[in-house]
Amino acid sequence: MSHNMKTRHEVLADSVIRWFLERENMFSIKIHRHIIKEDQIDFKYMSDCWGIAEKVNSQEYMIVVSEEQEDRDFCATLLHELIHVRQWVRGSWEGDGETEAEQEQYELADLYEQEYINYREGQ
Repeated sequence: MSHNMKTRHEVLADSVIRWFLERENMFSIKIHRHIIKEDQIDFKYMSDCWGIAEKVNSQEYMIVVSEEQEDRDFCATLLHELIHVRQWVRGSWEGDGETEAEQEQYELADLYEQEYINYREGQ
């Protein structure tokens, strides 16, 4: 694979990020995403965690997601972290922020998939 070619997970992540930011009207937000192999970071100490989000500043955020997941789980993990970004941006973070993220991640993943399929079928 050429150094400049994106992996399947990178293409998927970029599409999900673009979809989420547009859906949430967060056009000025910059997401730095990193897709990594499971052994590149120790998620194990975080108890069933497959991604992390960090605030760089009020307009930039970094998200790291493990590629060692099925596509639906990968999307849900990425969306979970994007929900944390939304919480930071809107100042709506409550407690550890996990309740909202866990409640919405698969609902949003399924919505993304359905909208993507409808878009592809309409082309």
